[in-house]
Amino acid sequence: HRPEQYGYLPDGASPVHTTDQETIQENNLTIRSALKSRAFWFLSLAFGLRVMVTGGMAIHLIPFLVDRGIQPELAALGLGSVATVSVLGRLGFGWLGDVWDKRYLIAILLGSLSLSMVIVATTTSTWQLFLFLVVYAPSYGGLAAMMHAVRADYFGRLNFGAIMGLMSVITTLGTVTGPLFAGYVFDTTGSYQTAFFVFAGTNMMAIILILACKRPNSTIS
Repeated sequence: HRPEQYGYLPDGASPVHTTDQETIQENNLTIRSALKSRAFWFLSLAFGLRVMVTGGMAIHLIPFLVDRGIQPELAALGLGSVATVSVLGRLGFGWLGDVWDKRYLIAILLGSLSLSMVIVATTTSTWQLFLFLVVYAPSYGGLAAMMHAVRADYFGRLNFGAIMGLMSVITTLGTVTGPLFAGYVFDTTGSYQTAFFVFAGTNMMAIILILACKRPNSTIS
């Protein structure tokens, strides 16, 4: 389950380096050390806010667009195309993450996600729906890839699964909260618009958390 077991190095590692040198460069925090780090909590909260937005969109986008006068078939096509278009973000930003600082890439993607919330909140026509998809889908896909990549960078591979599972406890709260919040807003106000504007704001909060999050010291005990 690790390349070293078969005489290989991790992707991107130079063959001129020894495995020991590569291991030194990798954080490989223990579970306890990860939980003590600020990075664990900042990343968890930032990702929780992100999935709060995308979870709410996945559930409520179609009824919102239909309520705004978009044909149901077109609204369904729009939601269905998100997964396809998101591949551009997954591949593109996955590659960029190996070149640039992942924190800044995530911040850019969260800002783009916020912009897409403002666009969809004011959507009344087909061209606005198209613009929303062009902005939202690559951002959604890019963040999906970056979330896992930055975890590996910050905490290493040794306890990756356990640390990811612990983070998921927090991020799952966002997945559940987003659809419930959007539904509550619609039931009380008769419109999703306020919910989507709030989603735009939560992404901005996530940007602050990401920019304040630095790679933890592997010596934390």
